[in-house]
Amino acid sequence: MVNTSEITLEGSSVSAELKRKHIEECLSQLEIIAVKEDDPLLDNAINFYRKNYCLSPKYAYVLFSRMETHGIGYNPNYFKVSLEKGVFKNDLRQMPTGKVHRIWPALDSGQKQIAVRAGHSVP
Repeated sequence: MVNTSEITLEGSSVSAELKRKHIEECLSQLEIIAVKEDDPLLDNAINFYRKNYCLSPKYAYVLFSRMETHGIGYNPNYFKVSLEKGVFKNDLRQMPTGKVHRIWPALDSGQKQIAVRAGHSVP
């Protein structure tokens, strides 16, 4: 079996390309659902990711929960969650802990520390 994380082509890793394709496939499937169910929140979350290449904590929860609900296989580690804006940090603080646990795998170590300091437990 070939370890794709070790394969490189012209200085770029195949792993990064596989992640990009995985995310694109997930978003494409979610777009179909958003149209079929006339879901503006899901549509906004998809558009936010396409524009910013990251998600707010609330949008991460929306995408992850919808992918789980519809049986779309995804890797939360591939999706970047942003806490750069104060409003996003505040959103994380105010989210119920169960929702924070759903997006936990997408958070980096510093973001996890912010979540814990905000009163959320480690899953």
